[in-house]
Amino acid sequence: GFAMMALASFGFSADAQRYMDGTYLTADFLRKVPEYKAYPDRHQQYRNGLQPMYAVSAYRLSGDREWITKHLDTLRQCAEWTIENRRKTMVLEDGRKPLHWGLLPKWSYGGDIANLQCYALYANFACWRGLQDTAWLLEQLGDTASAQRYSDEAAEYREVLTHVVDANLQRDQDPPFLPLQLYATKPVGDDYDQLFAGILLDLLPFDLQGGQSDYLTDYLERANLLFCGLPRFRRDV
Repeated sequence: GFAMMALASFGFSADAQRYMDGTYLTADFLRKVPEYKAYPDRHQQYRNGLQPMYAVSAYRLSGDREWITKHLDTLRQCAEWTIENRRKTMVLEDGRKPLHWGLLPKWSYGGDIANLQCYALYANFACWRGLQDTAWLLEQLGDTASAQRYSDEAAEYREVLTHVVDANLQRDQDPPFLPLQLYATKPVGDDYDQLFAGILLDLLPFDLQGGQSDYLTDYLERANLLFCGLPRFRRDV
């Protein structure tokens, strides 16, 4: 995805569009299953948000309405899937909202570790970003009613995520850390945090003045997981 966006950023929008047409923005790539059952299902949640973000980002650079219009039905389907699946966790427990209220249902981590199902922060932030970007796109294309609906949903989603991040921060640990799976009390492992902390921040999920980005970056720095200012992903070490 970032390679495609690099092409678009350097003016090769037609190439980026051609690659997206044949890979990320296809029914097969964005297929959905009702529940997590097998390893190939692990990508479902975050792809549902990440691919619309890529598509809208490419449109911002090219302004090619004919191209983005081909994919509007796909982007709407992804947005509706996010809204529908958030509703599945909006269930009170003992008359109160649990911390996972309004998140996507339990799934795999949202990456390359598929043996444990959880409420994955990365997948939720990806779907929030896709929903927000789709709202912006529809506003640009004149569908103000759908744009407002998606924008309102994205704003409420972000409030939920902001609360979850603050509540899930393990402040009593040394160093303090933000588990990227809800309710965890210890880091999953170096590889996981190094991989997902970086790509989570690429979604620009936090108010840059609010300090929540520091929950991730401070932990990586203090735990010696950075090299030249970047997470140093060390596969299987």
